[in-house]
Amino acid sequence: MSWAAQELAGVELGDRRLERRSVKILEQLGDQPTPRTPTACGGWSETLAAYRLFRNEKVTPEQILAPHRESTLERMREHPVVICPADTTEFDYTNQQKFMQGLGPLTYENQRGQKGHFLLAVTPDGVPLGVLGADLWARSDEHFGERELCAKKQVKDKESGRWVAMLSHCKELAARCPATRVIYVADREADIHELLLEATDGKVDCVIRSQNDRAQPDEDPSIRNAVRGQEPLGDIEFDIPTTPKRRGRHVKASVRSATVTLRGPRRPGGGCLADITVNLVHVREQDCPEGEELIEWFLLTTLAVGTLEQALRVIEIYRCRWTIEVFFRVLKTGCRVEQMQFHHIDRVRTALAFYLVIAWRVLFLTLLGRKSPQLPCDAVFATEEWHAIYIVARRQPPPKDPLPLDDVIRMMARFGGFLNRKNDGFPGPQAIWVGLQRARDFALAMEAQKQAARCV
Repeated sequence: MSWAAQELAGVELGDRRLERRSVKILEQLGDQPTPRTPTACGGWSETLAAYRLFRNEKVTPEQILAPHRESTLERMREHPVVICPADTTEFDYTNQQKFMQGLGPLTYENQRGQKGHFLLAVTPDGVPLGVLGADLWARSDEHFGERELCAKKQVKDKESGRWVAMLSHCKELAARCPATRVIYVADREADIHELLLEATDGKVDCVIRSQNDRAQPDEDPSIRNAVRGQEPLGDIEFDIPTTPKRRGRHVKASVRSATVTLRGPRRPGGGCLADITVNLVHVREQDCPEGEELIEWFLLTTLAVGTLEQALRVIEIYRCRWTIEVFFRVLKTGCRVEQMQFHHIDRVRTALAFYLVIAWRVLFLTLLGRKSPQLPCDAVFATEEWHAIYIVARRQPPPKDPLPLDDVIRMMARFGGFLNRKNDGFPGPQAIWVGLQRARDFALAMEAQKQAARCV
């Protein structure tokens, strides 16, 4: 089976022709680093078939992602611990708003597009196992920017309610992996009292970065003052990646921990919520470079934090959240999903479901090759794929036994511009993405040559 057939095995669209077509479309889109469907499909009849599937009301993003989620759960069951980072991103289609229907305002009213909330499964080493959840929506223009009206709503009726709903979804999936410890991880946007109440029932653990200082009951100090008053457990050193707002650098920070009680806030029409007792890890950078923003994290967690080793484990788990940020970059920069051109946002969402699986595979190959370089390459590449890569790269027949994954990925990445010099490290997602496309082209050319030789 091809990787696409494996990820969509058991897809149920109510029509076997549609199900076969969905696998073929995933293969075709995965072979081309561009969202232009005619280019990926390689012919007008194939393009029309893809367009018909995207606009078919029977085909939904959830149906496309369901078999991939089942494959992800199978991979999760092979690990004792799995981290599930969640995050929200925007898809900007402002340039397509003249002909694309169903768009809504984004951060600013003149920006048009849709938002998406996603849940990944990641190993503690940072290798993504798959996409567990995806929620796509376009905001309504009617009440955009009406903060006072929004403040009167219950959390379940706000956009922030998607954080709570995704955590509930994570708990349902965790129940299907009883031998795997699932840890939900989120950034400051998830610092919601209702979500923390949902996370403290013991079904999954959580690590959530605190956004605002919180009050404790009675006359106790605030949670941040409480942890700052503790003696340091020790120090930690790590590297932070470069972002559009920050340069990457090496960080040395002090670590503190405490057990705190979050006083339940009042909600409109909902009374006062219950207090919550959780653990808190404080990370504060030492000797921050001049002109740079100080690194200071307050991490709320259900995990134990009494020792330096336990606190460091919480920090490393939180740092795995960066995988979902890289996933978004692969989705937008590699797959270029914000350049898709359809007449309605519903068709974009169906196509986006395919690209979610494709972006996962690119990131999976990138990080799996770093963590497991000696894994046999046939664990992730079809025989004809790694044979084609070897023949083109080495100009000689392939060996009988599969090569280590690291060797094949490096050969393939050279097709995407990776130089593979002594100190170059491991290739990144973009080189692997372009290399995958060219490797597939080579495999198709070799197969066509074999068929032509048989016809002679």
